[in-house]
Amino acid sequence: MRPKRDFRSGSKDNWKRLKKEHKNLKLSFQQYRQVIFRFYELLIDHILNTGDKVKLRGDLGVLTINKYKPDLGGKKLYYNLIDWQSTKEVGSYTFYLNPHTDGYCYYFMWQRTNRNIPLLAIWKFEVYDIHKRKLNSILLDPKDRRKHFYKQYIRY
Repeated sequence: MRPKRDFRSGSKDNWKRLKKEHKNLKLSFQQYRQVIFRFYELLIDHILNTGDKVKLRGDLGVLTINKYKPDLGGKKLYYNLIDWQSTKEVGSYTFYLNPHTDGYCYYFMWQRTNRNIPLLAIWKFEVYDIHKRKLNSILLDPKDRRKHFYKQYIRY
């Protein structure tokens, strides 16, 4: 059984808290979850289709898609996947260079901007697998021009 977590936005406790604060609101739990998850889906789709930075309410930060070029020298070699077949042929490590993305890697990034929230560094933004797959399908499609909308941001 999954442990109970209070921070899930689609949890039953949050729905009960909303019903308690707004007594005249007629919203079932299923409708509440559909609204929450539909909002997330629209938010991620907007980021995927435009490449914009989306500012979250309450000064919680910015969501965007970041692109970066992996460092092939120095100490960052462990980030790149090793092509074992060509490594055996050449005799030294050969890495996959993502030719379909011109050598760039892409990921969803949450830039934390509010320094007044205690322990903000322990929180993590994680997207659903379906949204990661959508990003992957955009990147793998040679006719799709949306990958050129995404920019490289400095992570702080």
